[in-house]
Amino acid sequence: MNFIGLGGRGGGLSEKIAVKRRWVHPISDKIPLDQAALIEPLAVGYHAYVRSGAQEGDVALVGGGGPIGLLLSAVLKAKGITVIMTELSAKRKEKAKESGLLIIF
Repeated sequence: MNFIGLGGRGGGLSEKIAVKRRWVHPISDKIPLDQAALIEPLAVGYHAYVRSGAQEGDVALVGGGGPIGLLLSAVLKAKGITVIMTELSAKRKEKAKESGLLIIF
């Protein structure tokens, strides 16, 4: 098995990379690159929400306050789900509080 970014080819941080067309998705020029960079981690978080079957009024535990955990939490909150987050890093806990999470351990 191989992944883009692994396997000795330099990966996505290379100056140039060649991949099959199916792995490339156009992004509007109207979306700043710093925001476009969040599309994939947001998709990961959204996929987790869908797979969970969580519904409005449920309570969800999110393990970790990194980019994907914060984006997943935003999705869950938007769907009316109470979010409890666990995180060890004080800086990430603070960022979670800034994003509106109230229950962080």
